[in-house]
Amino acid sequence: MSNVATSGQDDVLGLHDQDGTTTPLPSEQRPVTQRLDNVTYVLAEPRPKFSGAANTTWSSFSRKFRRFCNSRGIIGDTAMIEEFEFCLANDSVAARWFDSLSQPDKNTWARLDAAGHQRWPTLFDVQDARDSYADLLALNLSENDLTKTVHGTDGLSPVQRFARDAFNLAARIPASDVGQDRIIKSFFPKLPTPLILALGSQASQFKTMRDLCKEIAKLTPDDLAPFVQSRAQRPPNIVRQPANSDNRLSQPVQPVAGRYNTQTIARPTGPPVPPRTFSTDQEGIRAYQRALEQVRYVTPSLSVAWPLRPGTQPPGSGECHRCGMRDHFASNCQAQNPLPTAEQQYRRLAIRSGAPRQLRAALHVGHSSSGASSSPSGSSNSSQSSQNSSPDTSADLIDINPRFAYYNGDSFVNNLIDTDPHIGSGNASGCLQWGQGAPNQK
Repeated sequence: MSNVATSGQDDVLGLHDQDGTTTPLPSEQRPVTQRLDNVTYVLAEPRPKFSGAANTTWSSFSRKFRRFCNSRGIIGDTAMIEEFEFCLANDSVAARWFDSLSQPDKNTWARLDAAGHQRWPTLFDVQDARDSYADLLALNLSENDLTKTVHGTDGLSPVQRFARDAFNLAARIPASDVGQDRIIKSFFPKLPTPLILALGSQASQFKTMRDLCKEIAKLTPDDLAPFVQSRAQRPPNIVRQPANSDNRLSQPVQPVAGRYNTQTIARPTGPPVPPRTFSTDQEGIRAYQRALEQVRYVTPSLSVAWPLRPGTQPPGSGECHRCGMRDHFASNCQAQNPLPTAEQQYRRLAIRSGAPRQLRAALHVGHSSSGASSSPSGSSNSSQSSQNSSPDTSADLIDINPRFAYYNGDSFVNNLIDTDPHIGSGNASGCLQWGQGAPNQK
């Protein structure tokens, strides 16, 4: 009987053929299915997970969670919140946020859902909050509107309308995105100065934007009029640009009278120092080499007695600053042995000094017949030799820019001639000689 029963069960399941063999028939095989007691559980939505990461939103999770509860037959706040705890990822931002919620927010799903929307808003809500914050800071109220009593169609004064618009924009900004204290600290300094004076308090005194807007709406034009008038009577705030410390004044600054000895703050500006010239003989060349060693680390300047190469033309006389000779420009200079870089820079400074070439100071340098150099010890000898012998206008006359003045006692002496000594007769009877008012060369 057991065999028959077993064979009958196999026939019912479709595992045997008509002849009772154990070979199954693929064409007639039927799958074995197990009847489940809870069919709804099979068709239910999978339990969604929520971690609260930056790329997740509460709105999408909330829709999945409600579908999950409906498919499982979970009804009621208590059951939904218990299932919600299983949806939270372990040690996640959402789990820590749920632990920090107050007990009333955990009692009902409506309050929990509202707190989740506030904590993780949608992209549209975030953009709307940013736009509202920008519009709030751009809200403008001019000082002329503070004392206007004309009301619009809404029955509000300009100040009251400004307070209403500010409050509506601030209400659209979630507190989790931008705190109330940050909104007030950013909005309060942008108010008109008379309005800030009329409020008589700092931004930290207002806890919410509602309190600040209520205080602004209470102010009437009569309350704001004294502050507007006092603002208009104040002298304008003139921003003074501090002077550059490198500026040099044409005249020395007068000391401020006081009980102490004060000094001028301007830098002392002396006259330009004439350059040093040397003869073309061996002694003059050696003196030129020694002078170059002295100014090796000195920046070229018109206030320095710069040594010039023997045989070159005076600076500022239309010469080529690259080789020190005339009859060509520096752009066409083909000299194989150009001047040192520092001397070229010195000659460029003399050329750019701005004085006309027709008015140049002629300096008579008297060289002895033995070719004495222009050293300090030979300055008196050179002056005596220049008095005894006739001057050589081609070598002894050095015409320089009139900016090169020579200190003579307590006054500056500028010897200007109308005739170019290199072009005209070269008469230098009135020229200043070395040793007569010119500073000793070092």
